[in-house]
Order: sequence, then structure tokens, then C-alpha cells
Amino acid sequence: MTPLVSVGIPTFNRPEGLDATVANIRNQTYGNLEIIISDNASPDRRVAEIARAAAAADSRVTYFREPFNRGPKANFESVLLRAAGVFFMWAADDDAWCDEFIERCVRLHLASERPLSVVTMEAAYESEDGPYPPFFEGQFFHEDVGDTSPFERIKRAFLGNYGNIVYGVIKREFLIEQDGENPITRFWGPSLNEIGLIVQLAVRGDFRVIPEVGFHKRARRLTCDQACWEQVGGFLPLESDLKSHIRSIPSLAGYHRRVQVEIDEAIRYLGISDQEKAKLRMLVRIHLWKHWFQLVVRLKGRNSPKSWLSAVQPRTKR
Repeated sequence: MTPLVSVGIPTFNRPEGLDATVANIRNQTYGNLEIIISDNASPDRRVAEIARAAAAADSRVTYFREPFNRGPKANFESVLLRAAGVFFMWAADDDAWCDEFIERCVRLHLASERPLSVVTMEAAYESEDGPYPPFFEGQFFHEDVGDTSPFERIKRAFLGNYGNIVYGVIKREFLIEQDGENPITRFWGPSLNEIGLIVQLAVRGDFRVIPEVGFHKRARRLTCDQACWEQVGGFLPLESDLKSHIRSIPSLAGYHRRVQVEIDEAIRYLGISDQEKAKLRMLVRIHLWKHWFQLVVRLKGRNSPKSWLSAVQPRTKR
């Protein structure tokens, strides 16, 4: 029998997006799913109507409504704590997946000789101006690199810098601490940066990214521009005028300081040597502040053309 996969859909006030996401997950070729919708007290009543209709039409769907808006972190945690599957996946209410996404990720999990903490596929971006040409974000994790130490896996996670890894199919036991506290509670801080969680997943098992587009993200044009720039390099256009950009530099530095503190805290709990922790902290500082400087000057070196995918998979219709 195929293992149960829990899909958590944290949602807030996006009825059209929720409707499309639930339909997309229900249409996955992998059938052994539980689909958990957590509504963060959406004012738009259509959210509840869509969720209840889905639950009535499909016994795999359950709907929960929070009594008040607890914020995104608590809502992401809510669907995880209600999950019972061997594997777990967060599904945002503004994303889409190819119909075989879950099946292919689970298949790779089960075929691996070593424990994998996360399996996902490459992402393609779409803004209000239309789709972006796909680019590799997960190229560090395309290949099986063999048996590696937790330190090496964590280092690769930092260097790989693939934030969307947390939206892959995750071995659920790796999201639960032995003391019952989960990494979201402990390591997802006020910045809402996902690196602390990624560190905790990397220490438990390898990441694998299937080198085909199977995951589609909808975001603002500026978000898509930066995601593309992070991988391809070149010049990143200003969000507004130069004076506004200069005024934003201190707050940008403040954000990077908060992220550094949160990652330091995540490293503190790792089951590796103090010497390895010190090396990781230095690596984090170098890369974080290099990234801050690149954002300030809006420029970074161009990567090889190999960073671009040569073929685009058909987009799932929404």
C-alpha cells in the first residue's frame, strides 16, 4: 500500500486561489492523501464556502477555521500538527503543481537507499505580467552525492539557497522534534525566513530536486525578478527611485541581522561538533552580508547559461 501523504493548505482570504489549489491537489495522480485546510479567520465568507464544499465532495479533505487570525507561522504550524501521513507537504493557496508532482516525489523518496528529508521539483514563476522563463534554483540537489555527513548536508543547503525546498514532500517525522516541539515553533522566527527550518531538515537527511518544472509560483513581479536574479545574476532593477532605495538600506541590514540571529539559534541546536558549528556560523555571515551588499548595489555576477532550463514543462491550468 502506498504511504499516506498529508497536504496542509494554510489559507487566508484568497477564495479563488484556495479553490484552484484544492482542485489541483485533489487531481494529483497520487491518491492516498489527506488534505488539511486551515483558514486563518478569513473575513471573506467564500473561503469557508469553498473549503466546506471540497470537504463534502471529497472525504480526503478536512476544514478547520481559526477563531482569529494567528498569523502565517501559526497557520503553517496548525496544518502540520493535524497531519498523520508518513510524508507531509505545505501547499500555498497561490501556487500550482503538475498532476504527477506528489507521485514523483514519493517515488524518489521510496527508491532512495539513504533517508531523504525532502524531495521536490524545480519551480517556475509567474507574475502579474506573465510567466518567467524557468531557471534552476535546486541545481545543488539534482544529483545523489552519496553518503555525506550532516555538516556537509547543511553546508550544501546554505550554498544551494533554495527556499522553495520547504514546499516539497517532506518526511513528516523530520518535522517533529523528540520533545514534541516542531522546528517551526523553535526556528521560524519573526523574519519568516525559512533557512532555520531548512537547516534542521538538512541535518536529518538529503535534499533531492527533480530537474524538471513541476511547481509553479505566483508572486509579485518584484519577487519574481529577485528570484530570477538570485540564480542568474546581472542587474536587479530598483523597486522605486534611487532615494527610496538608499533610505531602505538600514532596514535591509536590520532584516539580515535578524536572519543571522535566527540561523545562529538553529545552528546551536544541531547535533554536530562545536568546531563545525563555528564553521557554519562563519559561512552564514559571509553569505548573508555578501547578499546584503549585492542587494544594496543591485548587482551580482552572471551565472553560466547552464543555470537555465532547456525545456519548459506544460503549466497546470488553474
